[in-house]
Amino acid sequence: MRAVRAGLEIIEALHVQVPSSLVGEEQSEGVGGARRAVPLSLGIPATLHDALMARLDRLAPVRMLSEIYSWFTEGFDTKDLQEAETSVDESAGEFGKCHQFGKGLLMQKTPFTIAVPESTLTDLRERLARVRWPNDFANDNWQYGANAAYLKELVAYWRDGYDWRKHEQAMNAFSHYKVTIEGVPIHFIHEPGKGPKPIPLILTHGWPWTFWDFHKVIRPLADPAAFGGNPADAFDVVVPSLPGYGFSSPLTTPGINFWRTADLWATLMHEVLGYKKFAAQGGDWGALVTSQLGHKYPQSLIGMHLNLAVPLDFLSRMAAPAESEYAPDEKQWYARVQEAAPTIRSHVAVQTSDPQTLAYGMHDSPVALCAWITERRRNWSDCGGDVEKRFSKDDLLTTMMIYWVTESFVTSVRYYYEARHRPWTPAHNRRPVVEAPTGIAIFPKELLIMPRKWAEQYYNLKRWTVMTAGGHFAPMEEPEQLVRDVRAFFRPLRT
Repeated sequence: MRAVRAGLEIIEALHVQVPSSLVGEEQSEGVGGARRAVPLSLGIPATLHDALMARLDRLAPVRMLSEIYSWFTEGFDTKDLQEAETSVDESAGEFGKCHQFGKGLLMQKTPFTIAVPESTLTDLRERLARVRWPNDFANDNWQYGANAAYLKELVAYWRDGYDWRKHEQAMNAFSHYKVTIEGVPIHFIHEPGKGPKPIPLILTHGWPWTFWDFHKVIRPLADPAAFGGNPADAFDVVVPSLPGYGFSSPLTTPGINFWRTADLWATLMHEVLGYKKFAAQGGDWGALVTSQLGHKYPQSLIGMHLNLAVPLDFLSRMAAPAESEYAPDEKQWYARVQEAAPTIRSHVAVQTSDPQTLAYGMHDSPVALCAWITERRRNWSDCGGDVEKRFSKDDLLTTMMIYWVTESFVTSVRYYYEARHRPWTPAHNRRPVVEAPTGIAIFPKELLIMPRKWAEQYYNLKRWTVMTAGGHFAPMEEPEQLVRDVRAFFRPLRT
């Protein structure tokens, strides 16, 4: 008893929050003799509680603390009590509950407020004031890369006109949280739905996106009635930052790629947020994360919606379909793939091969970061060569700021390396590969549009919608079209 009490005193001192619904309370003397409630039973049967205490009492103090820590990080199992003189078979269900409780103690979500230090903003302004510009000529159409005249205009506004605090305030109007899962820090927005029976929906972004690329669709999905929709279409909206992106940092764990992220998302939705089943949506990396959820965890998904459909082993093969694979009314998609291919080669080549080398320049120079990302926003969106037809200067610079102030460019591009060098392997060999009910939205200026026949064989395809406009950044470019299609797809899947 003394060992457990001492261990729990330490756990309390570390500010571990114990849910009252799972904790039995007993008055005891705390530090300094003060009387207070100390959790002792952890919600388990008395016989098992006594067996656990007996086990700890036999251990040396250091080993005892290690044992308690392992329970609270990994949970415990009945095999830990084989030496105890008690029957545990009849309480297996209670142990399952305690195991999940133990695992979850260090995965409690905590509220998070975005508050960038003023010193970071001052340093940025100083860097923007002393740019050494390279010569640029014969580059009006950006054929050599980012155009210097436009970039100088954008950087001047960044230095003298852009107001980060205004955008920080807009971000903080949403409910932000952080949690650590398997040693990986995860930031996410959690916007509860307003309707008779909202269903949970996790939205996953890509690169060079951030979580903020979904800000135009979060509230229309969570509160459809406020935007002229039906409250029955409401979602509990969860928008995480990918590991190593934005405020899901600093990432120091190697090997985190899209299929590992799917495992983290399953833990986030089930064990951190407590949802039994959930819906998922994504584009770019988010499409691969979502597809992996639909492949590995189909029983957990209500359904999944994509605005980019590619095979899960795409990064290993990097092969687009032949023209003959497209139906006669799909030839324009093949033409778009050929048009877009040159604009994706450079970043894929370097970010899958030596991302760390690239990051030294981007991490030190905000202008280099701005040029690298702005060129892709221009080339990959449905903007006709004028990036501000789709993204205002504030839109562009807020993306840059999230990468810059979090110092996360390096881990965002390592995500490519981890995907290429730790290839996807199937969790099963069943067909279709992705068994969760799937809806796909086709935006005409997407970088890669697969033939519908392929999608019908690869996914459990239930909806296929060809949009009228939009490119790679659907939730920013065409938020209304995306929201309508997501609502329509999940409507028949609600119970």
